[in-house]
Amino acid sequence: MYKTFIIGNGFDLDLGWKTSYADFAQSELWPKDDGFSNLAIELRNAKESNWYNIEDIICEYAKKKDSGFQHARDMGVLFDSKKDDLTYYKKLTESLKDYIQRQEKQPIDKNSVAASVLRAIIDNGSFDKIFSYNYTNLNIVAKALSLHRVNYIHVHGSCMDDSVILGVSDKFDLDDPYHGFYKTSSPKYKSANVRYALQNSSEVVFFGHSLGPQGYHYFENFFAQQCRDDVVEKDKKKITFITYDVPSQMGLITQLRSMNAGKINVLYDCNDLSFIRTADNDKTDLNAFLQHLKATREYLYV
Repeated sequence: MYKTFIIGNGFDLDLGWKTSYADFAQSELWPKDDGFSNLAIELRNAKESNWYNIEDIICEYAKKKDSGFQHARDMGVLFDSKKDDLTYYKKLTESLKDYIQRQEKQPIDKNSVAASVLRAIIDNGSFDKIFSYNYTNLNIVAKALSLHRVNYIHVHGSCMDDSVILGVSDKFDLDDPYHGFYKTSSPKYKSANVRYALQNSSEVVFFGHSLGPQGYHYFENFFAQQCRDDVVEKDKKKITFITYDVPSQMGLITQLRSMNAGKINVLYDCNDLSFIRTADNDKTDLNAFLQHLKATREYLYV
């Protein structure tokens, strides 16, 4: 049985890299709107909110039937901005890549939970698959921690090969002019086989992944299977979420509850499900998890 490690944006944030969409939105690299893009206006207006997710905003915008229309600013006429929206979307993706590359040059916190977990994951040698939903180069982190090179898969592209993929999940119905917003419309999109890895895994670790609507489809079948009323003991899996604090843990549970008919009790009862919070002063749960990884390594190499 496989062991799979899933990396989300919270991993980079814990390392000290300011790679959130909110950080990007407040940076000098945020692209200016020099056309008539209504999408640019929508994204700019949303910056005032507490939770800023570019992909969710793009999705909600593109789902509106009249999203591409607006009154031209100085002309006083109805203007179709769809072409400008797509141009701005491409500019936004390129600017995001530039911003992430700038963050990759910043030092990491070698004493962070993310660093400790990566050391343990790499040292134990028992994790078969590592999937990153980030655009950052994980081997920059490995080098800073004096670890050997990591074999892993970028699910949505990366900066190092200019393949950053920003966009919307196929599960959402967008009008034809906005099909270019789909992640899978990108010519740089590649097969990752995340679902097969999860299906075959006895242990799955999520670090800093929010299970948000633009990414949950990768995990939908996995959690549905583990929440079945007829799940049997041989299907039990060890599932660990490493997240920031209690509110972020509650956010994960809310997402799991809403996507799995409220069967959180089944998920707990039929699996070894646990949460580790990086913001906690008490590191008992973290230390136990790291010891579990160490024990796995010792078992493998006895």
